[in-house]
Amino acid sequence: MHRLFALAILPLASAVAQEQFQLRTHAAFISASMREGVAADFDNDGDLDLCGGTGLFSPYRQVLLRNDGNEKWTNVSFTQVPPTSTSTLATVALDYDNDGDLDLFVSKQLAASRLWSNNGAGVFTDASAGLPAIANDHLAAAAADFDGDGFVDVALMQGYFGVTPDRMLANNGAGGFNAVPLALGPQTTSIVTGDLDLDGDVDIVIGSYTGPRVYRNDGNFVFTDVSATWLTGVSSNTVLSVALGDLNGDGWLDLVCGRQNIFTDLVMMHTGAVGFAAPSTLPTQASGTKSIALFDCDEDGDLDIARGVIGTPTLFHINDGTGGLTNAPGRMPALANISPRFVPGDYDRDGDIDLVSAEEALFLGVTPMLVNRHRDLVPTTPVIGQNWTVDVFSEPGYATLHHMCRIAVATAALPQPVAVLNFGELWLDLSASYNAYQTVVFAGAGSGTFTFYVPPLPVLIGTEMHLQAVVEQARAPARFTAYRVVTVQ
Repeated sequence: MHRLFALAILPLASAVAQEQFQLRTHAAFISASMREGVAADFDNDGDLDLCGGTGLFSPYRQVLLRNDGNEKWTNVSFTQVPPTSTSTLATVALDYDNDGDLDLFVSKQLAASRLWSNNGAGVFTDASAGLPAIANDHLAAAAADFDGDGFVDVALMQGYFGVTPDRMLANNGAGGFNAVPLALGPQTTSIVTGDLDLDGDVDIVIGSYTGPRVYRNDGNFVFTDVSATWLTGVSSNTVLSVALGDLNGDGWLDLVCGRQNIFTDLVMMHTGAVGFAAPSTLPTQASGTKSIALFDCDEDGDLDIARGVIGTPTLFHINDGTGGLTNAPGRMPALANISPRFVPGDYDRDGDIDLVSAEEALFLGVTPMLVNRHRDLVPTTPVIGQNWTVDVFSEPGYATLHHMCRIAVATAALPQPVAVLNFGELWLDLSASYNAYQTVVFAGAGSGTFTFYVPPLPVLIGTEMHLQAVVEQARAPARFTAYRVVTVQ
């Protein structure tokens, strides 16, 4: 084993039981309040960045947060996106020009929509000349290749009181779009797309002030309202959010609707034919569910549900693989947000899904991040002559079996990680000096703590310590944790 320097490892202890998601505040997120947003790798460096619009009141801007890895973020809003003068209603990432990088479509309030072209490094220039003259105030937007010609189109949905007509922006393949009439609505609040009938094209589901509606794509931008047959037993209550995902593993997309002014949200399972079964319900608050995130929280192969509820704590539900949902309140911390819109993504590149909570705030504030602590690694700052602790998490708060964890502390990291089959991304340069230690991750807590003694040697001050661990999970193979680097003080 390579030796870094003499570090005395002290007895190990299990960390106390933890929530699975931990609220973390990054400096770049302070006063970068996004009312909505999208996660994508805009600068092509391998990790997810964030872009979204600010709240309903001045100062307005489009927020672009660049992910630099190792939980470091930089606010590049004033240098890498064009300035804006009104609030943003919807931000959509899309490669409209098929050049291999992700561009941005931005629907504006009280102003024309904007199209921004990416230079490949996450710097955007205004390409709105390629947009047709269309009305503003489209509350919901979605990008997909709706006509199957190999170019991504944009569906724009009317919002609020239905005064703005729906529009399909058909990509003309020459760097611009043509407006195609689209009559969906009415009074759309949200939109989601997917191949509901498995015929190879992209269908549309919307939420509206009169309930959800389903539109089958017949090709060439022809959409047929099939809500009467596909949505049986569904009332006309306001639906604020819609999400599609295969909840029971049968290969068909199921539908979840977040509602307002009624105490239940809806879960509708696809019948495998033409429509959804009568809905089951999830309890919520009358204030409404603003957003729904479907993702595999516990990495057991099925989709779980997080619901951002207006004015109350997030509601979280674990899927048993058949679509059976169990409330799991202990996994998610309380949020200060009163109107959260979740933006899911693997922001720390450790293989699990984290959540950013955007909010339609009346003032600028903090956009919080909820870090998924599966394979999380959290070091304190090492100080010479003092104990130094590193917490490693696998299944925090709910692990059912004891399992092993092995950590390496190295003097160097690789310029880019190496993908190791079945293990994830290895960041440490193991050709340099490193120390390695192991401990037990205890059931229940789902975490373990390494405690080291840093020798009182002034020569160590300023030394960078690069850390990564391999941790088992009770129900899964061993995987690499997130990568961290700290500096000895």
